[in-house]
Amino acid sequence: MHCRVCEFKLKFVKDIQGEVTGELIPLQKCSNCGSYFSCIDFTNQVINKLPDGEIDGYLNTKRDVKTRINTLFSMLDADLFNGDNKKYLDIGCGVGWALMVAKEYGFEACGVEPEVKAVKFARSELRLNVVNSYFSSDLFEHESFDLIVMDQVLEHLSNPLNFLVDAFKLLKPGGIFFGSSTSRLE
Repeated sequence: MHCRVCEFKLKFVKDIQGEVTGELIPLQKCSNCGSYFSCIDFTNQVINKLPDGEIDGYLNTKRDVKTRINTLFSMLDADLFNGDNKKYLDIGCGVGWALMVAKEYGFEACGVEPEVKAVKFARSELRLNVVNSYFSSDLFEHESFDLIVMDQVLEHLSNPLNFLVDAFKLLKPGGIFFGSSTSRLE
């Protein structure tokens, strides 16, 4: 298998336990760029073809998302949380569970989500700043962020390299980008 970022060969690191199924999933690392993958395949979802009940999946992940983001925040340098006007962007934010955690840590938090029902819930029920769109740095052309998160988004992209280059345009110097992917294909 080859890296979807730089196309170099992947090598097996270890098996990790899947968060949802509990099954063992092979974790692989790129021998060139150091990217990690738990799954090399991708799903290409078209928003108008998502099932009507799709929001249920977002709502049911509250505990898992909050646990992942709190774990991420616990590993970050404390300096990231100091000062005013710290900005957080969540690409593919779902209904916004991670945005809520970011706000608790003092970030000005905003998200991007293409699924209409998820955005309506984020805005009306959680009172969050979420843009209903596929991600493009053009959506935030005059902004930059201290922390950008893409949690379980990469597996939906046919060209992750171009997507990542576009996302990195919005990262402040010294900022942190965090991306994760799921091996659960639907």
